[in-house]
Amino acid sequence: MSRLRSTMRLDVQLQVRSKLYHIGIVVAVLMGLAIRLLFSPSSMGTVLPSFVLVGIGGTTFMFVAGMVLLEKSERTIEALRLSPLRTRDYLVSKAVTLTAFAAVECIVVMAVAGFDVGLNPLPMAFGLLTLGLANTFIGMGLVAKHASVTTFMFPTALLVIGVLQLPLFGVMELGPPLLYHLIPTQGPYVLMLGAYTPLAAWQWVYGLVMSLALVVACYMYAQIKFRQHIRLRDEGQP
Repeated sequence: MSRLRSTMRLDVQLQVRSKLYHIGIVVAVLMGLAIRLLFSPSSMGTVLPSFVLVGIGGTTFMFVAGMVLLEKSERTIEALRLSPLRTRDYLVSKAVTLTAFAAVECIVVMAVAGFDVGLNPLPMAFGLLTLGLANTFIGMGLVAKHASVTTFMFPTALLVIGVLQLPLFGVMELGPPLLYHLIPTQGPYVLMLGAYTPLAAWQWVYGLVMSLALVVACYMYAQIKFRQHIRLRDEGQP
């Protein structure tokens, strides 16, 4: 646990040094202003969940990929191979710190937009956190074998981002509704929609089960890819 806390503290320091928090807060304020100007409070039930799906999910995905690529270019990864740091600690540290910041971004957006009427915070928080964790894990898994942004983005990362954000078309009522329930990120999205609109019992069960399964699957994928391509000292350990 002490090793994980130390890793998280270091990650936060690196994120501060890279101006991640400054940029993220400024973007969140601008997004909040844009939502306030372009949408009415009555549309908040779809606007904010959609913003979280695209904005928060996408930023955690891209931020963590950029951090891993930076650590590769600065040979930090090579140094970590000689340290007692475990793959599990590396993955969890980045996922937790980036997802926590994503939650702060969302709070800033909501505060600036001023759309807080009728919000049930629990399903929104659960959907946001699981979406952030899943995007961070899958981003680390995908970037593990790459050494540059270009090879990472084209075409794999762009295709994955596109698939993860497909639930947006479901809320637009494009295509059969049940088809969207096969998309992994539909679970967190349903829960976030449930923060504003009553859900049926099966939708709550689906949202919770799918969200948890998504996080576990993405975490396992990231572990497999890191052990294949990054090879920290704990290779082969659970």
